[in-house]
Amino acid sequence: MQNSYTTVYLRKTFTVPAQSIPDTLIVRAYVDDGCIIWINGTEVARFSVTAGDKAFDATANDHEAGWFEQEVPNASALLLGGTNVIAIHALNQAITSSDFSIDAEVRTPDPLGEGGNPTPGTANSVFSSNVPPNIRQVDHSPSAPLPGEAVAITAKVTDPDGVKAVRLEYQAVQPGSYIRKDDAAYAANWTAVAMNDDGIGGDAEIGDDVFTATLPAALQAHRRLVRYRIVVEDLAGNAVAAPFADDECPNFAYFCYGGVPAWQGAFEPGVSPVETYPPALLESLPTYHLIAEATDVTNSQYNANFDGARMWGTMVYEGKVYDHIRFYNRGEFSTYVSGKNKWRFRFNRARELQARDSWGRQYESTWDTMNLNACASPWAAVNCGMAGIEEAVSFRIFDAFAVCQPEEPRAPFPRDRLCGGIVARQPIRGRPVGATPSSTLTIRSSGSAIAQRQRL
Repeated sequence: MQNSYTTVYLRKTFTVPAQSIPDTLIVRAYVDDGCIIWINGTEVARFSVTAGDKAFDATANDHEAGWFEQEVPNASALLLGGTNVIAIHALNQAITSSDFSIDAEVRTPDPLGEGGNPTPGTANSVFSSNVPPNIRQVDHSPSAPLPGEAVAITAKVTDPDGVKAVRLEYQAVQPGSYIRKDDAAYAANWTAVAMNDDGIGGDAEIGDDVFTATLPAALQAHRRLVRYRIVVEDLAGNAVAAPFADDECPNFAYFCYGGVPAWQGAFEPGVSPVETYPPALLESLPTYHLIAEATDVTNSQYNANFDGARMWGTMVYEGKVYDHIRFYNRGEFSTYVSGKNKWRFRFNRARELQARDSWGRQYESTWDTMNLNACASPWAAVNCGMAGIEEAVSFRIFDAFAVCQPEEPRAPFPRDRLCGGIVARQPIRGRPVGATPSSTLTIRSSGSAIAQRQRL
């Protein structure tokens, strides 16, 4: 494509049953640099492209690869019962550009995520005179259990019709067998346990509307992720589950971990001596656990066919679980050069990352995105052990003089451990030998939130 042409045309058919035509569609595109999208000949989305018809040799605005999203209302007037056609005109920003990406998705909104058609002058379409039970103050204790500790899960539940039953459903995710949110196993592998407000079996007080279920100590094993949700039914037959249906994360969770192990490595295997890094040293730095399917991690970091593809994963930081997040590789020309790539993590809207600054204080605002810089020096291997120092020092100086700069956590070189099919203590292919398991520089993506913090 480089030095030959600037645009690509794509078409694909898809089928919609006549009885299942939705009112609203979501059109998403992962593009570098821009695109125009039509469905059945009607333009429905335009990303990073100026207005007007575009010729075969037109160009887009310069834009780094990323996802765009557009809601398409009144889809029932656009779609046909049966075969439909989506057409895309994808454009690069210049004929000399060395990179180009395009991927697209058409789907219906998430359940309860769309507002539906307005009903002026009449009751809302979701109005009900008999509301379901109210669930709040969901918690588990201890918050970060050790292996062999029992865990008490509590929730306050009330309903004017009276509460009939409260049920806890949990799913144990074994190390090396990660379950993605869209895997069939996610919907199937749940165990139900009754929650009670009778003052026994771990329940603190009878009749205080706080229902309790205690998960046995044997369930808590090292590196096991335990997801849970709560289902309530009232005496009128109404039922509800928490988290609610419009939550991007459909469960709560905790992670059982017995502590960071020692790690060994040599700067030059077989030449330089093997160094042992004790747990006390490793635990002096923040530890980020990424729990994911091993093939997803490998494809994201080492397979160019998955450049920018978003993978499901779970992050654990300071004992708190951020479940069903998205991760993918970052970078342009240096991607896949050193064998150790940069990462980006996107957190769910209601459960953003609570990071700390260099002095251990929590930031005023949570992070919706976190970047890991590889500190790998892809173009000069001799700098491998010190790459990233200049960034960390620069950020500290900028902060001292109140200069706008990306936020970074309390330690410039946190450690991330990969769980779920990857043995965290072994060097991963291409990783600089002698570094602690994946030493990285963690920063927040620059954007409006940083400008707001600096009052710019």
